[in-house]
Amino acid sequence: ARPVRVSTFDMQQFEVSNRQFAAFVLETGYTTEAERFGWSFCFEGTLSKEVMASVEHQVEAVPWWVPVFGADWWHPNGPD
Repeated sequence: ARPVRVSTFDMQQFEVSNRQFAAFVLETGYTTEAERFGWSFCFEGTLSKEVMASVEHQVEAVPWWVPVFGADWWHPNGPD
């Protein structure tokens, strides 16, 4: 471990809803990392058999989180 300084930032008291995040994205043109990378991790219990069949790699320590191409906040289960 090492000491780290973090610049001042604002933090809201409550989480952001999907509706609020959508408004933010539409207003600012913000692009998430999942959209830039073209994939995101998804919980395996929410994915179809077809999507699970397309998964080529998993993280050994957390096999229930699988990388899914085409998954982002607009498409939380990828191409489904």
